Parts: sequence; C-alpha cells; structure tokens
Amino acid sequence: MKSLQEIWDKIGNLETQVGALLTLNEVLQTQHAALQSTVTGLQTQNQNLTNLLLSIGQTTGALPWGITFVDHAGNFGGFPSLAFTPGGNPAISYYDRNTTDLKYAVFNGSTWTTSTVDSGVVIQDDTSLAFTPGGQPAISYADSSSLRYAETRDRPCSYETRSATLAISR
Repeated sequence: MKSLQEIWDKIGNLETQVGALLTLNEVLQTQHAALQSTVTGLQTQNQNLTNLLLSIGQTTGALPWGITFVDHAGNFGGFPSLAFTPGGNPAISYYDRNTTDLKYAVFNGSTWTTSTVDSGVVIQDDTSLAFTPGGQPAISYADSSSLRYAETRDRPCSYETRSATLAISR
C-alpha cells in the first residue's frame, strides 16, 4: 500500500505535467493565430496583386485576353470550376469564403448572373461543374464530412443538394 506522501508526490507530478501541457497548448494556440493571420494577409495581398495585374492588362492591352469580373465583393472565387452551357456560354461554380456559400455564375452573352447554391458550407476542396443531358447545371463538392451534389430543379436557380458520407484524408 502506498503512503500518503507517495500519493501526494504523484499528484504533484501530475499537476506539473498538466501545467506544462496547458502552457504548451497556449503557445500552440498563439502560433496558430499568428499563422492564420499571416495566411489571411497573404491571401489579401495575392488578391490585390491579381486585381492590379488584371487592371494593368485591361488598361494597357498587355494581355491578349478579354477579362471580365464575375464577382468581386470580397474574398471570393475559391475552388472555381469552369464549364460551358449547352448554348456555349461560360459558367463557373466557386466558393465564396466571406459568406461560406457555394455559388454558380453564368454569362448570358452580355452580363454575369450569380446565384447561391448552398449556404453556410465550408468547402474543403475543388468544386466540379458540369451540365446534365437536359442542360441543367450540376455541381459536386465536399465539406469536411460529406461529398455533395447539387443540381437545378427548375429555372432560374433552385437547387436540390444530396449528401453522402465521405472520408477525406490528406
């Protein structure tokens, strides 16, 4: 049988270990916050640089591309996928990081129209846009726990989303 002193010493050692783990946890949380801030800053700088390069190309004619802005209200455009409608117009599915929405944009020949497909979803990887044999847009994408499929059910845009369990490993 252990003496009270041995038990007391063991408790003291455990308290010391717990204290060290809590300190380590605080250090890791501080480092994580600093890294997250750095990543956010780099994303903003990247977006600003991209916008600058696009505007230089448009004003100087330096780029042999016709560039239009589809959506430019913040930190948007993650995980884009481009497909062409049966009529030949470009369409894009993408993730809006500001609103955590999956969005769909289609060009009608003169303007872009955007719609929200799925709200409040944290997309983990690329979206994939295609058109059904009937000409309706269909998008596949994944959040942290499921693979999802969205397809329009009527025009202009009303979506049905189906989910399946998915194990994502990196």
